[in-house]
Amino acid sequence: MKKAAVTTQCAWRVRVARRELRKLKMAAKKAAALQATNSILEKQVEELSSQLELEKRIRFQETKELLMKECEKGKDSTAGAFVVQEAQVIDLEMVNKLVTENEILKASKEAKNKEKARLQSALEEMNLQLQETRALLTIEHETANRTTKNKCLVQDLYVINQEKVNEFTAAERPVAPDVQVIHQVKVNELTSENEFPKDEAKSQENVKLQPALEGVELQVQETNQLLLKAQTPVERIADHVYTAHETQKISMEQVPCLLHKTSSSLIMKLSISLRVKICNLRPQLAHWRRKSKKQRRNTRKQPNLVRSG
Repeated sequence: MKKAAVTTQCAWRVRVARRELRKLKMAAKKAAALQATNSILEKQVEELSSQLELEKRIRFQETKELLMKECEKGKDSTAGAFVVQEAQVIDLEMVNKLVTENEILKASKEAKNKEKARLQSALEEMNLQLQETRALLTIEHETANRTTKNKCLVQDLYVINQEKVNEFTAAERPVAPDVQVIHQVKVNELTSENEFPKDEAKSQENVKLQPALEGVELQVQETNQLLLKAQTPVERIADHVYTAHETQKISMEQVPCLLHKTSSSLIMKLSISLRVKICNLRPQLAHWRRKSKKQRRNTRKQPNLVRSG
């Protein structure tokens, strides 16, 4: 379930990031188009300003030539002075018109510069957002890869610990048949005592050996319980390591060391306890085997005595 949730979250975040990236690309295209139009307008403004200056120079030269001609003609007449005055008035009007047009062009140029600066800032913000989305995508991919690696490590450790537990159970299995043999011998003794005449010495010996048999059974049960409980600590260790890595309490390099230490310590404890139990059981099993052999001999001799009697 955790893996499925992580994969779905990653897929959804990738989808959202792709949408945002698509939007940012569209905005970048629009910004590029606006920059192209801005450059075209700037070129047009420069061309117009150059044309205006040329026209000013041409008109100024034309008016100057006209004034020179009129001055030359009007030196001898008063009419020439009147024409000069009219030409000056016309020149002043033309100059005023050109000044107003120049101011209008300057204002339009300032507005275009402001718009260009605004578009530049918007483009920078879009680039920053695109970089942030890319960084988020890389972080999400790294976290997904780390989670998958951690799960693989935990599964491998669980398999290794399960194999070791199975080895210990295989080592403990030879003890169980001996216990069954002891039970069978005890049952045979009781049946033989019921069939044949009871002996007080044998009954007292059986009463003494009954607690020892019960102790052997308890030790075998304890070893089986230890082997069954060995699986739950391994799962707890795996969960602990996985949760510690999810909360970032340990790094990826520390995970194998921690798992190896915990598993090795647990396996050492189990092996020591099993060895102690098996060592405790061996002398009792040897004693019971001897007793069973003696009991079989006695049971074989008793029918012969009855027949001879």
